[in-house]
Amino acid sequence: MTHTTAIAATSPSPLVSLRGIGKHYGSLTVLHDIHLDIQAGEFLAITGPSGSGKSTLLGILGLLERPSRGTHLISGVDAWSLSDAEQSRLRGSALGFVFQQFHLLPELTALDNVARPLRLNRRGGDWRAEAHRMLERVGLAHRAGHRPAQLSGGEQQRVAIARALIRRPQLLLADEPTGNLPPAMWGDILELFRELNTDGHTVVVVTHDPLVARRASRNIRMEGGVTERANGPSAE
Repeated sequence: MTHTTAIAATSPSPLVSLRGIGKHYGSLTVLHDIHLDIQAGEFLAITGPSGSGKSTLLGILGLLERPSRGTHLISGVDAWSLSDAEQSRLRGSALGFVFQQFHLLPELTALDNVARPLRLNRRGGDWRAEAHRMLERVGLAHRAGHRPAQLSGGEQQRVAIARALIRRPQLLLADEPTGNLPPAMWGDILELFRELNTDGHTVVVVTHDPLVARRASRNIRMEGGVTERANGPSAE
């Protein structure tokens, strides 16, 4: 197996471009020389077993982890050449995150959880109306006044997705978004990601489950910190 895998873009100007990305913690190398282009409007699934490096790769894509080497361009901007403050602004404006854990504040309603990113950044305008529109988008406007404990797991994940979308990010990153949900709820969440992608959102989902990956338009499998292949919907 080679430690250099290039996943070429069909467009000369991808939304995200990784070149020679490596990541190590002391003597442990987690990622080996990753080359990856992500086009605007893609729905990409990154699959692989636990420990394959897929969550580390997602963390680097989301500017949550600094690579040990390589370049990372977002809309042509070298993300790791920016100051911490500039990176924070880029992360807040261009990237949205959905995690396996919902990370909702239990004392806040669904509406206030969704609106929180706007309030924290002191953004002007009618933040309640914006948050309500996002809850409508994920089919939960009727649950706007409910707190997380009053919502099902699937509903909590929808609130988390609405919160990720509230600042209209260029790239939506999801790490095992169905991991804390029973299989009966997976379909609704994955169909929502597909609808968001159809509406123009660029979506990257990390998952260990090939059934989840089949909803994506392109799959990359990781094993041992390297990318093994790039293709269309998974045939596994």
